[in-house]
Amino acid sequence: MRKTFQKAILITIVLVFSFLLPALPAGRFNFYLNSVYAFQQSSTNYQLEGDFNIFSGSKSSSNYSLTDTGGGLGPGAGTSENYGIGAGFQYVLAKSPNIAFTISKNLIDLNVLSEASISKDTLDLLVTTSLSRGYKVYISEDHDLQSGSNTIVVSDGTINAGEQEYGVATDKTLQDVANSDCTENDSISAITTSNQSVASATTDVTGDPTQLCFAASKTGSTPAGSYSHTVTFIIVGNF
Repeated sequence: MRKTFQKAILITIVLVFSFLLPALPAGRFNFYLNSVYAFQQSSTNYQLEGDFNIFSGSKSSSNYSLTDTGGGLGPGAGTSENYGIGAGFQYVLAKSPNIAFTISKNLIDLNVLSEASISKDTLDLLVTTSLSRGYKVYISEDHDLQSGSNTIVVSDGTINAGEQEYGVATDKTLQDVANSDCTENDSISAITTSNQSVASATTDVTGDPTQLCFAASKTGSTPAGSYSHTVTFIIVGNF
């Protein structure tokens, strides 16, 4: 599954012209107004669009496509804890906000649970975004893993064979759920109906991978049944 989010950026330029008129004798005088363009040029093969830099804009014809800026003041990215800003025609064009989010599969299969071992399965996330402040991916559930009124959920933050537990871990650090993987899945978190982060980045990324480990175990007295629930992922761009 692939989801792409885009946010359009509207730039408004206000042009203020001031001028002085010499004193004129009493009587008739005329104003002549002509169209004013901000460095706009065109022909049958191309069109230039610009602003009040020395030059900037996009140029194209049947044989080429070009964007450029000259004379801009303070172009580039600037960030702090509370804001992010991109200045300059080229920055805005190159950093057009977008997110591509891929999930490796839509079914987690833990097979038949056993008291002698932990059942587990993995799911891979892949994110590409041009956002200079990165992204976050959250996980939530519609209800606990259940069969009828019977549920399986971890309560102590760890999973062990022979105990009735189920949850998820991520190989990304500094997330709301436990940091672990499917080779050492002792740490695990319960999935809840509230959003919990499982992956994130603080800058633009290309093909940023995350692996989630789903794991479950049971006791000898865990009721038999087909246990299931629905998990939802939400990706949020940091603008």
